[in-house]
Amino acid sequence: MVVQFALAVNGHSWPAEAVFDGPHDAGWYWNSSGDWLLNADRIWTAVFVFDTFWTLGRAALSRLRR
Repeated sequence: MVVQFALAVNGHSWPAEAVFDGPHDAGWYWNSSGDWLLNADRIWTAVFVFDTFWTLGRAALSRLRR
């Protein structure tokens, strides 16, 4: 989260730009947005979201098994 804040302050945070920078066409969300740091942050965000859902799902399943 510290890195996301630092990227947002410098204008390179993909989630912050996606939410606060106004409307984007659909291709902006799925294709290269131009800046390599934004694209790397977009990949990091996808991995983070996937890992969060994976971890929550595993925790829920292990709790149901008990």
